[in-house]
Amino acid sequence: MIVGPFTTAMLIGGLAALGWLLWFAGALLIALAAKQAITGDVTVAPQTLLFMASCLFVAGWVCRAASRAIAKMRDR
Repeated sequence: MIVGPFTTAMLIGGLAALGWLLWFAGALLIALAAKQAITGDVTVAPQTLLFMASCLFVAGWVCRAASRAIAKMRDR
């Protein structure tokens, strides 16, 4: 590998943490959409919130997959 072991470890850890944070943000958007549906608040369309949440879940999955792929390349 071209970069050092510390840099690779930081990249793997950063991508894994970012994946978890994106999943948490997506879960918060789903909770907000549910709260708005229960209370009848229609200031923001729930479809928009659910679309943004799904985008965050996909981005989190991509970050976690990239983290695992880099870790697998490092271990070769």
